[in-house]
Amino acid sequence: MPTAEMTEPRLGVTDESGCWPTALQELILQAALLRGQGAVDAWTRWKAAADLDALDFGTHRMLPLVYSNLRSQGLSDPILEKFKSVYRYYWYNNEILLNRAAANLKVLHQAGIQTLVLKGAALIPSYYRQRGLRPMQDCDIAVPHHQAQRAIAVLRQLGWTSCWELPPEQFISIRHSAPFVNAEGHMLDLHWGILWECWNRNQDAGFWSRAIPVTIGDQSTLALEPTDQLLHIIWHGARWNEVPPLRWVADAMMVLRAPEVGIDWQRLLDLVEFHHLGLFVHTSLEFLRAKLQAPIPEFVLDRLQAMPVSPIERFGYRMLTEPLAASPTNKEILRVLRYEYLWLTSDLPASRKPLEFATWLQFRWKVDRRWKTPFILLANAARRMGRQLMRLARPGLLRSPATPANG
Repeated sequence: MPTAEMTEPRLGVTDESGCWPTALQELILQAALLRGQGAVDAWTRWKAAADLDALDFGTHRMLPLVYSNLRSQGLSDPILEKFKSVYRYYWYNNEILLNRAAANLKVLHQAGIQTLVLKGAALIPSYYRQRGLRPMQDCDIAVPHHQAQRAIAVLRQLGWTSCWELPPEQFISIRHSAPFVNAEGHMLDLHWGILWECWNRNQDAGFWSRAIPVTIGDQSTLALEPTDQLLHIIWHGARWNEVPPLRWVADAMMVLRAPEVGIDWQRLLDLVEFHHLGLFVHTSLEFLRAKLQAPIPEFVLDRLQAMPVSPIERFGYRMLTEPLAASPTNKEILRVLRYEYLWLTSDLPASRKPLEFATWLQFRWKVDRRWKTPFILLANAARRMGRQLMRLARPGLLRSPATPANG
């Protein structure tokens, strides 16, 4: 049995949720992404304040990049050597994920299905270059919307099963992706929509027409063009998550700083306006420029700030960047449903909107029959109202009228 002295020191990982990086998380991002003295200073300050036995998972994902960035600048530190094992772990994990992705892509292509890789699977070969620098938990493969049902069938033939309780093919019209798992426990997300939960979400033709070739293992496929990639990174990353969403910051900086990449800022602005993403993209780009010296033109931030934003869009921004209260009121729930209805049906003819929204509620509430959704909505509202009345009826909150004094 190894003694305590023989046991390799381990880095603790804790659970923490959020949207924007904390002050401590900003330091680890700067240590991972800045060059020169700025990175060293951030590392020194982070090391003095951080507890290596209790790192949040978002920070843990940054450790390979911290190790690579600081070592490449000649910094020697015993703590950095601990991060080398984290880098090797993610390298090994990504090797398995990307090699399996290549095999899946090959079979999908043989079935006549066009593919495009998203997130880590696209970013590693095009921007990170080293497989250990960008942690992945699964692979994200996109197919055209009209080929989604066929792609689901192909994955099932390969032994992948959906993680959903209800069949994913029933919800292709209202969802953008579905998670799958195989017998070995590996994860894969199949996408048939590039963006999600935004206005005009089904308008994907431009993303596919501008896509660029990329190779995963020995398999050719497509990835988003850099401007589209930047938009996708921000929209999917800069929102509240149970795992602190730091990874999108590194992803965005990798795209922005790639020497061969030129962002088409005017097209980015047009896409942001078309999909009603102004608040998200403005706050995200401001963060990248203020905290990490991202090369973002001033006119882009000015244009984003000037874009009109409706009250319901502001509500949607708050809803996606802050967790909903544990016991929301009926009014809050109705605002959520209104927001979801508006983005879900924004590019549909009026005749299809009610049915599409009923399908959305069926998916959200895991209902086997669509006709049950109105009754569940009413039952949920009644239960929430009952709980609120019970809270009001607690001693001291709801009193009987005072009894008049005898005269």
